[in-house]
Amino acid sequence: MNKKFFTLLAATCIFSVASTVMANEVVIPQNKLKQAGINVNRAHMGRFSSDNSFLYLYQSNPDLKRTREGFPVELFVLPIDGKNKVGDIKKYEISSPVSKIEGMTLTPDQKNVIIISKSGTSFVKLNLETGKQETILEHVEGQPGFRSNPQLIRVDNGEVFVQGYFYDSQNFAGVDCTTILDPSKKGVEAFKEVIRIEKTIDYDLRPLAYSFTSTKCAFGVLDDKKGKQSIFAWNPPEVNEPVTVDDGKKISDFWASGNRVAYSIQRADETYDLMIYDLKTKEKKTIASGTKTPYFNLALSEDASTLLFTDTEHRITRAKYFYADEASGWQMKPVVDFGDKTRPFGVTRISNNGGKVAVFNRKSLTIADVK
Repeated sequence: MNKKFFTLLAATCIFSVASTVMANEVVIPQNKLKQAGINVNRAHMGRFSSDNSFLYLYQSNPDLKRTREGFPVELFVLPIDGKNKVGDIKKYEISSPVSKIEGMTLTPDQKNVIIISKSGTSFVKLNLETGKQETILEHVEGQPGFRSNPQLIRVDNGEVFVQGYFYDSQNFAGVDCTTILDPSKKGVEAFKEVIRIEKTIDYDLRPLAYSFTSTKCAFGVLDDKKGKQSIFAWNPPEVNEPVTVDDGKKISDFWASGNRVAYSIQRADETYDLMIYDLKTKEKKTIASGTKTPYFNLALSEDASTLLFTDTEHRITRAKYFYADEASGWQMKPVVDFGDKTRPFGVTRISNNGGKVAVFNRKSLTIADVK
């Protein structure tokens, strides 16, 4: 890629949408989303802001003319009040070097979005107040850089961290590591290595999946190729080698935040348990046990206090939504605004403190209170 200089991203647009309200459940139907420019067949769910004041979605630009002009992606910010009502939706058109959004996170101050594109080699900062777009890093032939795993970018302890590897001017890759990303800097200097993970997770164990919850803590799934899968935890220097948290015939789903990991596991008798494990206290709790089908769509809030999950037994397009939280001793309860009824199934997000849920599908976007 040749280095370029990029101008301020294009115009920012604001839309107002009407919605259906039941208790604190707010449903924005497809036609109202369309009025705001959100195409339910293109759009992807982002996340809640840390203070629950907004939610964001993104999509490839449906306007081919604008795409050819260099604006291939649109980002939508939906402000949310205390009763989950959505205010004026703000749209941003995002320009090169972003070709599509592969990974993204809000900065700790919630004023910027960090976007990863181009197979993990391009990093862009978008200011949500001014609409200004800046390139932090992009791949340039003959120059060193950093390539990330786009899905492993998060905020922890007031800092943005990302997992990947540095490469030199001849494109030779270094070891896998986690780094702190300083959004105020540009170029490879914006990335500071924290810890190397090669020969610990990636190469010796080859996990089916793993997730970093901080710069030095990771949880994941291993398969021994003999009919057993396990959940592992890694947190140096306290846990220098990955340790097995639990094992069974299959790990159907897992989600990690902070020092905790929640997982749905199939036991030897073919039944499923829903579990949560705390690496700090070494305490393992059973949320549900002995079910014929697993609970899916696990989402643990960023503060690790609340787990959201669904029961999709004998259903394809509908589900029952449940939660369990630390305050109740991890007792399973129906999401308060949904009750014990099936709901249209969709991509699900939980707010950072576990208080709100968003469900997005081809018919609507629903925002509701969890508890």
